Amino acid sequence: MHYENELASDPVRRELISQICRYLEVGDVTLLYAAKDPVHNNAVILKDWIKKILKEEKETEWRIETLAEVDRK
Repeated sequence: MHYENELASDPVRRELISQICRYLEVGDVTLLYAAKDPVHNNAVILKDWIKKILKEEKETEWRIETLAEVDRK
């Protein structure tokens, strides 16, 4: 929850999220992370946050995945 609060309150992070959303309009986005845990890391939280924003803005599902999800393919 702490990272979500940072995403919501920091204007720089909000702008970076907006930029990621614009990239998603033209293609896929892969989020990288340095954590050893592929399930519990900030990339997963960021992915869920972006999907929530996009769902609120549009009823379209965009393809956004973490590196662990890409590796499983």
